Amino acid sequence: MGTLLLELSLTRVFSVVFYYHFAFLAISIALFGLGAGGVFSYVVAGWKTPLYKRLGRLSAINSLLVVLALLVILGQKTADGANLALIYFTTALPFFLAGTIVSLAVSEAIKKVSRVYFFDLLGAAGGCLLLIPLLDLLGGLNTVLAAGVLFAVAAAIWHSMDGSIAGRAGSVALALLLVAFLTYNTRLPRVLTTSGTASRVCRLPPRTEAAR
Repeated sequence: MGTLLLELSLTRVFSVVFYYHFAFLAISIALFGLGAGGVFSYVVAGWKTPLYKRLGRLSAINSLLVVLALLVILGQKTADGANLALIYFTTALPFFLAGTIVSLAVSEAIKKVSRVYFFDLLGAAGGCLLLIPLLDLLGGLNTVLAAGVLFAVAAAIWHSMDGSIAGRAGSVALALLLVAFLTYNTRLPRVLTTSGTASRVCRLPPRTEAAR
């Protein structure tokens, strides 16, 4: 759910911060990151850390990478070669870890792959259904942050399955921190404000941005 919500909300951010045709860049970034993450899962599979703890840590890191990617996008005033490369590879990081997480989960439950795939598609559909209401309610930037919240919630679930109280508490605290940041930025959109074209996005009311 978080991965699809992130991918689709980035199309909105790219189209407003840069030009409308950059919206399709989000699809390329998502495919690249997910594919590379699937390959990297073979490396993570060899780690001695218990599976659920690995998945919890990766999900928690992923929620922070979403924020990092958003800050990098808004920090670029132009879409020249160097800045575009920085945006591309930084924004691919959340998808990279998402691909790793999904691949590890599928490989662990390979005997019940049909059931795993069902819930994978169910989550993807949920992310698509959430997109329009969240864009209307929160705006493009904060919808990206909402995807980060979902990754933090996923981290709490994985840590709960691992039985790690500290990991679950840390993940819940991270999710609440992101929710507080999202709420503040929705009411007073100043934190993510930068100069140049990105500043226009931060100051647009949610409904105005959605209409745009």
